[in-house]
Amino acid sequence: MNVLTPGVNGSGPAITAGRRTPTAARRGLTPIAGRRDLRTTPPASGTRISLRALLEAGGAAAAVLYVILSVYYDRFYSRLGIEPGDVGLDRTAIISRAVGGVIALAATLIAVGVIYSQLLLVYSYFMQRLGQHLLRRTTPNAEADIELIRRRSPLLGTLVAATLIERPSMSVGRKRSALLAGLFAVPFLGLVLFTTWSTVNDAARAAASGQVVRPFTFLGLRVLDIESRPCTANWLGTATTQPAALRSPDLRCLGSANGTTIFRVGTTTVTVPAGQVVISLQS
Repeated sequence: MNVLTPGVNGSGPAITAGRRTPTAARRGLTPIAGRRDLRTTPPASGTRISLRALLEAGGAAAAVLYVILSVYYDRFYSRLGIEPGDVGLDRTAIISRAVGGVIALAATLIAVGVIYSQLLLVYSYFMQRLGQHLLRRTTPNAEADIELIRRRSPLLGTLVAATLIERPSMSVGRKRSALLAGLFAVPFLGLVLFTTWSTVNDAARAAASGQVVRPFTFLGLRVLDIESRPCTANWLGTATTQPAALRSPDLRCLGSANGTTIFRVGTTTVTVPAGQVVISLQS
């Protein structure tokens, strides 16, 4: 391929074979059509790394969500003598059914944390200003005393001076409030997990005794799809093969999967072929 470059005396262009010469590159001539100029093209690896990090974070969050929810599901259905997979709750179903409610719950918790941290920031800022004002009025020589403390103990003196003498900094306040908000979020999240565990235990006892159990929801979105719903079952086989439990007015449906339908009648779990029964769920 040929490239146009200035002539020796600048009188006209000269034809040079091969790729563009360094002289042409310095004078800003148009690169050859179809050839990529690596010196002027910004690398695209940063976007790929960010996307990969986002996908990895999403995968980690989904894995943690699955572990937490699967513990709750195992606890509930083990009290009924079955496994979550017996009613169609595999890994995909657990995450997909709960993703809406979990996102809404997480968004609510984040909003509460942001509001809390901002209120804490404003409170700490004005309390520091108030403390400094009162200190100047009650202790005129406070700065000299704190300087003496700083000489004897640099760390303690610096902490005291940052609180009582130095001008309040919003950036420092933001870091402090974010730290306190994080410390607040950890026990709060633990409280939410413990409360949910206790509620799942109560629901499992209720379902084991034949009572009605509704799914756990947040803002109308499902978080835990555990249920023991009242229903009626129309047997498609002969009357002699119909299980007596399906005639009970206290029949509860737990779910269907793998060609079977599982019911709860009182304290007994009944499993029948899904193709032999038609279920009518009641509200």
